[in-house]
Amino acid sequence: YSKAFSTYSGEAAVGINLKYLQGYEAAYFLTDAAFRLTRLPSDSLSATAPNLDYGFTNTLLQDGDFALTRNGTGFSADVGFNFTIQEYTDTYRWRIGASLQDIGRINFNNNAERYQLRPDTLVEVVSSDYRAYDRIDQLDAAVEFFNQNVLGDSLAANAGRSNFKVWLPAAFSIQADYAINQNLFINATYVQRLVLPGAALQRGNLLALTPRFESRWFSAALPVATYNWQDFRLGLAMRLAFLTIGSDNLGSIFRRSDFTGTDFYFALKINPFRANFGGKSKRKRGKVICPAISR
Repeated sequence: YSKAFSTYSGEAAVGINLKYLQGYEAAYFLTDAAFRLTRLPSDSLSATAPNLDYGFTNTLLQDGDFALTRNGTGFSADVGFNFTIQEYTDTYRWRIGASLQDIGRINFNNNAERYQLRPDTLVEVVSSDYRAYDRIDQLDAAVEFFNQNVLGDSLAANAGRSNFKVWLPAAFSIQADYAINQNLFINATYVQRLVLPGAALQRGNLLALTPRFESRWFSAALPVATYNWQDFRLGLAMRLAFLTIGSDNLGSIFRRSDFTGTDFYFALKINPFRANFGGKSKRKRGKVICPAISR
């Protein structure tokens, strides 16, 4: 839902996007306190009083054919505003916005297992003890063995918990768009992840500067970004009529290096209620601010 209204210098709008979520599979590991982890000979590990929560859904851990199963539901919301400063042309001079994105979580309460480890002594994990668990359907058995090894009880870590919640990758975002003329624009976008308590997906921090050319039937953009304050990325997006394709990380496709991820996106925009084939653009003209003249 959104609401737009006129201002002295242009237009402002506020909006909220509510989403109903369905969760199918999930797994998480979480620690909220620092502890010392040491690698020992023979690929073994030792930890001093680790504080660890972990959980997973188990519908994919069984023998048999794969079946898509809904194991949780939830809600989330996006909230934001947009403010434009018009000038004498058919487009704005400035457009500024801010938003909170993906504020919400999914509660996995079907086919879910959750465990907590709170040992107060030194814990040692020997890799050779787990070599017998080499199939995905043996994960439950491996977890029971791990709990027995750490706590002395294969079921103590469960404590009757059969559900867990996972936050979406929440973030705060601000954007500024400047029109050099009616076809050339430059955009600055900053996205900062929000750290929420408990298990959560983590969105990458982003700072991007994007010049673009835009017309009625064609547009092209060249985003230049830094990701998590360490990776430099160059992207490309193009739109022809209603179809947009692009990538925010061209280097991952063409450059040979350690591969950590890539992205590719496309969008098809269809507006059957206000089709204007072959006609003139109905873009709202900018408001001309005229001073009052008294006689």
